[in-house]
Amino acid sequence: MHVVQSPCLKTLSLSWIKNMPLLVFISLSPDITVVKLDGVKVKIQQDSDSTPRLVAPSQTKRRLPQIKNLHYYDHDTGGILAFRSFIFDFEQLQFLQISWGNVPQCALGRKLIKAANKLEGLACAVDSPVKSAAGLAKAILDNSSDVSLTALTIGLSHKTTSPTIPDPDEYDPFLGLIEELVLLAGKNTVKDLMVHFDTTKDTHDELTGCLSRFDEVITREAFPRLERFDLEFWVHYSWPYYAPYGSGLEECWAECNGFQCRGVSTIPGLRFDCPLVIIDG
Repeated sequence: MHVVQSPCLKTLSLSWIKNMPLLVFISLSPDITVVKLDGVKVKIQQDSDSTPRLVAPSQTKRRLPQIKNLHYYDHDTGGILAFRSFIFDFEQLQFLQISWGNVPQCALGRKLIKAANKLEGLACAVDSPVKSAAGLAKAILDNSSDVSLTALTIGLSHKTTSPTIPDPDEYDPFLGLIEELVLLAGKNTVKDLMVHFDTTKDTHDELTGCLSRFDEVITREAFPRLERFDLEFWVHYSWPYYAPYGSGLEECWAECNGFQCRGVSTIPGLRFDCPLVIIDG
């Protein structure tokens, strides 16, 4: 407890903690500016009638930490910030990294983006193929009058442990991203854009055949201030003959992917890169 109250504490990073007392969060040093929370679950006190007892904002009459950089990753729920966001002040927030894709994650994302009047960088992770990037563009545009968002990263994962398997006939390997980029066209101030795929070998093969869709949505008219576009792939692949080829296979696949985006690669003044890393397993 004394650690999180220390006036010398500027950065707080917590990962995979269950039943953390809420008192820890409402006692944080007001000088904290960087917060990283990954899979942190808070212990909820119960009244005698078994109804969760929330701490009222009036109980936090102190200078709240003015967070400038927030990394908040929660796999399936909105977590503590979805219900107790008053433990931080987000008016000075400049960079936000969050999960996106299901109802509580999207609701929290919209709330945080709306609260951040000085947001410059946003990174959203759609961490399952049963989730979608849908709604992200609207969340950005609804707050565009107050925000000059210059850096946008969108991560899409095709790896899942869910028993629910997407219908192959209806499955969108872009997880709704293309439609969101269409909605942002001509209405954004993005200078640096990254799309990151954490994918399987089979889905990567499917993506390679339709990467030309980026030529349709990443244009100078759609993103007039865009200076850099990175299309990055992590491909999980186990194959007994992979080792002898090593980085040569990565270079081959990366070159093939970049070739599919010929339109993007020729946009004047745009730096385009298409790196690929093969991950064993």
